[in-house]
Amino acid sequence: MEEVKRLRKMAGLTQVELAKLSGVSAFTITEIETGQREPRASTLRKLAAALGVEVADFFREPSSPKVPSRPSPELPSSGDEGRRALYLATVLEEARDLTRQALWMRNFEHYGDNPAELTGWSWKINDFLSSVWAQQQRWENHVFGPLEEQELPEWERNLLEQIKEAIESAENAGSQARSRLGEHIEIRELGKQVAQWREESEQTRA
Repeated sequence: MEEVKRLRKMAGLTQVELAKLSGVSAFTITEIETGQREPRASTLRKLAAALGVEVADFFREPSSPKVPSRPSPELPSSGDEGRRALYLATVLEEARDLTRQALWMRNFEHYGDNPAELTGWSWKINDFLSSVWAQQQRWENHVFGPLEEQELPEWERNLLEQIKEAIESAENAGSQARSRLGEHIEIRELGKQVAQWREESEQTRA
């Protein structure tokens, strides 16, 4: 399945890294990507969850154009529209940076083994998600929702949709990072110690 390979590379993962994230062996991933194995539905679900995509994304028609995003209309460069276009383009790049940060946290090789390290990661990921959720709520309440039914220039609607998608991608990858950290802690049976470190950290913050 070429799409599995393409989406893996888009996520910046090796087969070994995808294997660690998904629980599917690297050997199985190799066979799936080269067409030597017909994957089970459960296997595809694991791979999709690890890559932050839908199972349906693996079944893109080979003849269909491989376009990751819609063509962007030309942006205005002067006047009030030019200033708004520049602002939205800047916000879009910041939202994409959030996605890159989330993917980095999700794909991090090793979170550590002692409670102090794991507590730090827990704070880092949860603070990140809180920031993303605040952005989602702010944009949904003040921009996406109010403007949904309004007539907007094509360039503006295009940028807004891309911003929304980027923030959703950051939230998705950040949630996966939190789940992966939770599994890491559970496997090492350090949950109680980490909870104690978190409680002590909260008292220090207060």
